[in-house]
Amino acid sequence: MSPEASLPANASRLRRIARIAVISAVVPLVLLPTAATSAAETPAENLQSLTDVLADRLATADSVAAVKWKTGGPVSDPEREAQVIDAAQNAAIGLGLAPERAGTVVRDQIEVGKAIQSLRLAQWHADPAGAPDAPADLAPIRERITALTSAVVTQLASNAQALRSPTCYTDLVQAVVATNTAHDRDIVHAAALVAASRSLCTP
Repeated sequence: MSPEASLPANASRLRRIARIAVISAVVPLVLLPTAATSAAETPAENLQSLTDVLADRLATADSVAAVKWKTGGPVSDPEREAQVIDAAQNAAIGLGLAPERAGTVVRDQIEVGKAIQSLRLAQWHADPAGAPDAPADLAPIRERITALTSAVVTQLASNAQALRSPTCYTDLVQAVVATNTAHDRDIVHAAALVAASRSLCTP
């Protein structure tokens, strides 16, 4: 399927990216003062190790989009997505984490990653000269995604107590802001990290 053919299906994801960008700008401003007051009681450093991994996984969406631009592949790949979620759930069981919990977080990552892919494809459709020259092979990128997904599940297990804490939401805001600042994320990836973090806290 060509990028042109897939463009209409991208509209809802593009609108979602716009909403995510608003959330990314507003949520830290609303919650950060509260987060600052609780920082002495519950530091967010450990949660940043989780948000760093989430951000690294989301960053692969650009590379995936570049391959799909070259090959004309669709954004959605239900079979592959199911394999990734199943692997995450199986890994969670071995770490004493509820498989449904890992599945939800990884599914959020996948959906936000597809939104990034859709946005990039739409950008390159509008300006083909700006499209990257990518290899036509997803295998190396998928190896990295597999490793990062495993790291996400490990971090979920390691931070289970912090994610159940009453201060999780404020601590998470600090972690997300710290990750986006440390890695100098653009507005798309900064907003994407906010959206992909929505299911992390379970106080």
